[in-house]
Amino acid sequence: MGRILVVHASLEAQEMLSLELRRAGHEPMIAVNGRHALEQYHARKPDLVIVDMLLPDMDGLSCVRSLRALDPYAEAILLTERARPEELQEARRLGVAGVLQSLFASVSTH
Repeated sequence: MGRILVVHASLEAQEMLSLELRRAGHEPMIAVNGRHALEQYHARKPDLVIVDMLLPDMDGLSCVRSLRALDPYAEAILLTERARPEELQEARRLGVAGVLQSLFASVSTH
């Protein structure tokens, strides 16, 4: 199947998402923050990036914007505990493939 980059600061979330992706036949990769995600994307060119909305160094939308600067065709899904309407609108504008409600607590940047 495909290589999927999981961008999440929570070790528990990384492990659970990776396990489910492996079960589905995918090859998961892990990044713990936005900067690491950009490095991983540049080095390994995953087929899909699953990005948590709250990362230690940037928000998920900023991460997607940066990914799109590297590759305008980068496919991304955002994970969020609760998205504000303006965040959903920005996600649509960026062409995010989907916004999913996260079951994992996010790392606050504030």
